[in-house]
Amino acid sequence: MKINKLTITGADNATNQTELVNLSNEYPFIEWALLFSKHKAGEQRYPSPEYIASLVQNTIIPLAAHFCGWWAKEVLENKNYDLIRNLPLNFERVQLNYNFKNSTGYSLLALYKFAEANPDRGIILQFNKSNKEILTEFLVGGLPENIHFLYDSSGGNGKEIERIEATLGEQYTGYAGGINQENVDKICQMITDDAEQVNTWIDLESGARTDNEFDLVKVRDIIAKVRQFI
Repeated sequence: MKINKLTITGADNATNQTELVNLSNEYPFIEWALLFSKHKAGEQRYPSPEYIASLVQNTIIPLAAHFCGWWAKEVLENKNYDLIRNLPLNFERVQLNYNFKNSTGYSLLALYKFAEANPDRGIILQFNKSNKEILTEFLVGGLPENIHFLYDSSGGNGKEIERIEATLGEQYTGYAGGINQENVDKICQMITDDAEQVNTWIDLESGARTDNEFDLVKVRDIIAKVRQFI
């Protein structure tokens, strides 16, 4: 596999936007993922609407919106796809953080139709233990290429990746799980040693923080280590 994107998740109100721009200019393979939460906006990891508006108005850096809680439910259960349509163009991808196993009322058919009608916006679904069965069925018959899947064996708990799963069908597939400053080069090597001739990405969140604060010094070190595998 070839790693062609590094997603760093969790910049918040305390994160210097100029530094994000400088890093993007230096390392164009970075995607900054911002967590969208209705109830936690403005807290650590969850930037406020004002912070997000400032970032998209003043920069053109690649962004991803990671919809949590209400945001993901509103899309998948209430079919409110205007939440995605109305995002600034900086947001090239949207990740729906959603537990299919413990939820009802969602429509994957509506998601399929939206993705098919909006090929320029990537849609990321988490392929984890809770979602595996339902999303495996969703894969049958093929999907629009802008539906992407993210393996996260840790379930957001920081458990380190132990092995590299095969990519899912023809879909762009990423890997997350306990990636940090100490192990990122090892995990990147595991990925690039895989024989599949496809592009992939890695995503990290907690590994970019120190005492739960977004740590740009740590981030820069991680980026430098990943760069050799891009």
